[in-house]
Amino acid sequence: MTKQKIQKFDEILDASNKSIFHSSRIVSEPIIDEISQILNKAEVVFVGTNQKGISSCWVCNKCGFIPRCQRCDRNYYLNDHGKLKCPICGQTAKPEDNCPKCKNKIVKYVGIGINRLFSEMKKLFPKEEVLFIGEEKKSETRKKYVNGILALKRGIVVCSINFFKTAKFNENTALLVFLNPDKTLFLPDFNSYELKYQEIAEVISRDYKIMLQTKYPDNEIIKLAVKNNYQKMKKNELKLRKDGLLPPFYHLIKFMAKDKEETKAQAKIQKLLNNLAELNFEFPLLLEPYPAYPEKIRDQYRFNLVVGFKDQKIKNHPHFVDIIRNCSLEKINVDVDPVSLL
Repeated sequence: MTKQKIQKFDEILDASNKSIFHSSRIVSEPIIDEISQILNKAEVVFVGTNQKGISSCWVCNKCGFIPRCQRCDRNYYLNDHGKLKCPICGQTAKPEDNCPKCKNKIVKYVGIGINRLFSEMKKLFPKEEVLFIGEEKKSETRKKYVNGILALKRGIVVCSINFFKTAKFNENTALLVFLNPDKTLFLPDFNSYELKYQEIAEVISRDYKIMLQTKYPDNEIIKLAVKNNYQKMKKNELKLRKDGLLPPFYHLIKFMAKDKEETKAQAKIQKLLNNLAELNFEFPLLLEPYPAYPEKIRDQYRFNLVVGFKDQKIKNHPHFVDIIRNCSLEKINVDVDPVSLL
């Protein structure tokens, strides 16, 4: 007999409320209680996060120092082997016992990595079967794990949010838990809210009980995603983009200059700005040179310049076309209708 689907119910838990954390520092008590009830019914729980490794970063409690990759302008995260690792170039470093800046001995690891979550679930539910599937698993190994998950009759599956969005859950699945959906929530990009809405809404759309644990339960985009209120999200986003002279109301072109020397990258993008100024075009939107995010990747400093316009004639103007062609000689990337301004 086919198992009947449970009545869908969504709950947002405030991770900034320390009073709801007792048995665990990263999983709140309401979630632990709900998981226990599901397991007592001999059903399956999926628990996911969107952070690799053990933790998102290493922080000194005293001075706030965070170790960063020397090749890329990004914080190291703590990987599943206990090493600091760059999320971009993959460079690793050994965590130091003392802060290299102030020599403080007390340091902490911030963020809920998928490997840390797996260890926590095994500690909280030592008698239960806890399975793990990460992004880095090879295809053959991943297939084996997926088959094991589909056959699971009772237990917990720790996985990435990407797995949440695409997985075929077995018939015993009763609960999905999304921890820390806050990552990338406040990226200074024109489409960051839309992407966050999509990420949460794709999880919420699954026909199971959903529990979210976030530090920003009152954030508008999180509340809209949980309610699956796409029309209101769309209305809000379109107003912001229209006021900001952004797509779909305006066409954008992003220019990115790169160089191993920061001053040379800045000089390239400044020269481009001067060339554009000589055209005497009235660009409705002109974001003057600013550091990309991350500013440096694999020893290359990066600086952006963005122009926006409504009239396609500008893009096809012979003098503007000449400037774009010259960008290849200067090793400046040209991105027409970019999906990101970072």
